[in-house]
Amino acid sequence: MRKITIFIIAVLLILLAVFVFSKKSEPNGAGMPTEEMDSNSVVQPEKIITYNNDGFSPKSLEINKGDIVNFINNSPNPFWPAASFHPTHANYPVGGGCIGSAFDACKDIAPGGSWQFTFDIEGTYGYHDHLKASNFGTIVVK
Repeated sequence: MRKITIFIIAVLLILLAVFVFSKKSEPNGAGMPTEEMDSNSVVQPEKIITYNNDGFSPKSLEINKGDIVNFINNSPNPFWPAASFHPTHANYPVGGGCIGSAFDACKDIAPGGSWQFTFDIEGTYGYHDHLKASNFGTIVVK
């Protein structure tokens, strides 16, 4: 009986460790808040960039540091928003993501889908559709 109890406790500890470490390994800027907000917090308005048959709209967007940009796919084809320059995606200064920058969806976004990114560093950042690199735009973070 004691061996079964020890085994169950060990399994529960392993599951807890996997859960905790999987939450910590998500790249910052994935668009989801990393901490709970209290009642005194101010929610930043969402900024939207749509993707359609003509590419991104607007092609240039000025935002404030900490703003969330929601990339929405209004085209009949998938798209993959990522920092410029193609193919390294190294324009945004925070590493991570799947290729070279945290500013990278790391997958194609299906028609009707969306992806969000929080811009925490001031600067001017080019971005593109990794699946069709001739579609690009710029985000200016103040």
